[in-house]
Amino acid sequence: MTDYRFQGVQPSVSPQQQPANPQPTSAGRQQNVLTQPNPIDQTQPADPFNHLPKPVPEQILLTWQAPSRIFKKRSRQYFATIVVIGLLISLILLFAGQFLPIAVVLSVVFLVYILSTVPPSTVNHKISNFGIWVENNLYYWEELGRYWYTEKLGQTLFNFEVARFPGRITILLGETSRDELESFLSQVLVNEKPAPTFFDKAADWIEKNIPLDKE
Repeated sequence: MTDYRFQGVQPSVSPQQQPANPQPTSAGRQQNVLTQPNPIDQTQPADPFNHLPKPVPEQILLTWQAPSRIFKKRSRQYFATIVVIGLLISLILLFAGQFLPIAVVLSVVFLVYILSTVPPSTVNHKISNFGIWVENNLYYWEELGRYWYTEKLGQTLFNFEVARFPGRITILLGETSRDELESFLSQVLVNEKPAPTFFDKAADWIEKNIPLDKE
């Protein structure tokens, strides 16, 4: 058998021994490039995020200002009555050996004194399509429950349940029309007054049976 590697002669290849996939010539390669589809021409969706919900900008519907809480200038009899009640409860707890509740009672008396002598600040309120703004705190519609109106000391308050601490928010109407506010709240929330709690009943009983202040 002749070894062609040492004679400089390349063996001839028969048609049966030719490779199954011959390399294309330059003309063939150019033709294949022209006939292949261009991947850039493939159609792409116009909006790949079309299935996602679009964000909605916030719109302010109503704004007003009101005091942060109800305030009434109290007389000396009011403070004297509060102090006497606090001292009596503290003496009872002292004889019972309950020292920690005594500190709680004294703290409540001091808080009542502060709330009755320091005028409240003015708070900005806003109603938007997101929820209710109380100064810089936003309560979303999704976390609000029922709302109802109450009258106290000649002022109108609206209360609403909220799914966060403290569970209930009370806001003064100020100079805002109740009907105007109702037109927005009734579209989202339910106007229903809940059953009074134990603390509500206790506060009403004290207000009716213990005269803390002269009118």
